[in-house]
Amino acid sequence: MKSLTFFFLLSVHFCFAQNNFTGRLLDANSKQPIPFGHFSFEKNQGFISDERGIFSLNNTAKEIEVKVSALGYQNKITRLTSNQDNLNYLTPKTEVLAEVILDYEDPAKALIRKVVEKIPTNYPSQQEQVYGRYRENAYSDSLKTKPIYKAEAHFKADKFSYAKKSTSGNVQLLENSIDVINMDSLKVKFYGGIHGIHYEDYVLKRGGPLTLSRLDKYRLKIKDTLSIDNRTVIQLDYQRKKNRGSFYIDLDSYALIRVERSLDPKEIKEDEFNFLKIYKHIYFREIISYEKDSDNRWRFKFSHGKAGFISLKRKEELHLEGTFIITQHLPKAELIPQADRFP
Repeated sequence: MKSLTFFFLLSVHFCFAQNNFTGRLLDANSKQPIPFGHFSFEKNQGFISDERGIFSLNNTAKEIEVKVSALGYQNKITRLTSNQDNLNYLTPKTEVLAEVILDYEDPAKALIRKVVEKIPTNYPSQQEQVYGRYRENAYSDSLKTKPIYKAEAHFKADKFSYAKKSTSGNVQLLENSIDVINMDSLKVKFYGGIHGIHYEDYVLKRGGPLTLSRLDKYRLKIKDTLSIDNRTVIQLDYQRKKNRGSFYIDLDSYALIRVERSLDPKEIKEDEFNFLKIYKHIYFREIISYEKDSDNRWRFKFSHGKAGFISLKRKEELHLEGTFIITQHLPKAELIPQADRFP
């Protein structure tokens, strides 16, 4: 059987940690899981809860102090203890406001144009360097009971000005690990996942209706007005064919601070490795989030994507989850040397 062999990571090694930190992140009022909450510790280390509010971390310490945050909740500093179930609760900060009247003839389109116009002032306009972690899990079933591998990479990347559209940039792989469970079941091995720090940045790449030349092809609707972290935020829904999503826009600055989207599998183009000649897409969903720093610039903070595939010949399923979390932003620094750049 024909098989492609291009790899997600350059090298493989196994990491053994002394202690395991596990737990759940929950809403203090409803006791429901909080998905994709941020946990940061030791300056540039971090991890997130999954869509069920569950988190897991390996570390040599017996206890760690973490700062916990999530969109729409009050931040909290707490301690996690290894080898026990750590329950963490955050208090909601979100409330629905009275309707905000937008003084535009075409409110939705005008709002998108304003978001694009403000990108150079709302996001970094100079070169920066970021550090972060990327986690990728693969399963052969949608219930995640049949894992194939679990991989993690620590990386740094050169980020350039948001004033110009970009989907690529320099990345350096600092360390990586992979827990192989059943790689024999995989027809395709993935390559270059850490480059998502660039092409998953929805604002930087002017994704969807942010490319104004495509704006008229989208159906837009201002869905709601919310108060999130003491900010007035507008939820704007968009749709083109079966591709749809929601923008969360800070009304004060017109910054796009969160994107939730899903793609029609038929609209996803075949890639240069002919991956779709072996598998076809079943679904694709993604969340991208930005946070405002002390310099009043919004920066890419994390993304979580889920994609499903089915092999064309044997009808075997493949389900992927990829998560980026940025742990540190540094001001202008020397570019990553050519020899150290991940291809």
